[in-house]
Amino acid sequence: TNDIVQFDIQHDANEVLPYLINMNLLERCNAPEAINPDIIKIAKYKNQFEQIADAHFSKIGAIKVHTPTLGRYKGTSNIDPYETQNKKGKTLYLKFTHDLLLRSVLADVLVPVYEIGNVFRNMGISYKYATEYTMLESHIPYQDLQYGINFAQTILQDFAHSIGKNDFDNLPVKTLQQSFSEFGKDLTSMPDSEQVDFYKDKIKPSGTFISVYQPAIASPLAKIDPETNLGLDAEVVYNGKGIAHISRQYACWLP
Repeated sequence: TNDIVQFDIQHDANEVLPYLINMNLLERCNAPEAINPDIIKIAKYKNQFEQIADAHFSKIGAIKVHTPTLGRYKGTSNIDPYETQNKKGKTLYLKFTHDLLLRSVLADVLVPVYEIGNVFRNMGISYKYATEYTMLESHIPYQDLQYGINFAQTILQDFAHSIGKNDFDNLPVKTLQQSFSEFGKDLTSMPDSEQVDFYKDKIKPSGTFISVYQPAIASPLAKIDPETNLGLDAEVVYNGKGIAHISRQYACWLP
C-alpha cells in the first residue's frame, strides 16, 4: 500500500543499510528504537499476507510445498539465472520462479499446490526488480481463468481489509481490447511487440484494475485464444504496477 516505505535503490545493495537504520541514533545507543519502524511494519504485513494466503489455500484443499532452490536446468526464459557449482564441478542454478517445479508436483498429486518462497533474478538492482524477493505461485487444476481471478482478488481484498484498506474492493475488470479502445487504439491493427510496449507504457500505469487477456508474445505459458491470438491470462495492476498474474494453461504432464 502507499504508506509502505519506498527505497530509491541506485547503488550497491550494501549501501542501502543507511536507509534501513537510523545511523545517528545507532551511534549513540544500541537500542531497539534504532530500527526503522517502517521496516517492522513491512515485516508484519508480509507475515500477515502469508497467513491470509495460507488460510485461503487451505479452504480449497491445497498442499503447500517447498521446491528446491538449486536446480540442474536454467530454463528457457530470457532471465539469466544465478549459477554456482558444487564440489564436483556440476553447475547449478538458483530458481527465478516456483512454476516449473510446481508443475512436477502437480502432475504427481493432481490437487491444488502452492509455494511461498524466495526467487532470484539476475537482472541488476532497480526500483522495478530486486535480485531476491518472496513470491507466491500456485497451480489449481480443473478451474478456469475466472476462478483464478476471483481467487486472487479475494486474497488481496482480505489482506487489505486486515490493515484497514479497501484498495481491492470492486476492481474494474477490463479486457485488453477495452483498454486499448479507451486510448483510441485498435488492438487488432498493432503487431505483438507494439501491443506489449503500449500496454507497459500507457495502459498499465493508468491505475488500479484487472487486465484480462495479454498479447501472445507476453504470455509464453498461457493458453492462446485462436480467434484473437491473445493469451488467456490476467494481471492485477495496483497503482500502475503488476502485482499478480493469473493464467489458464494447457494440461502439463511431466515425468
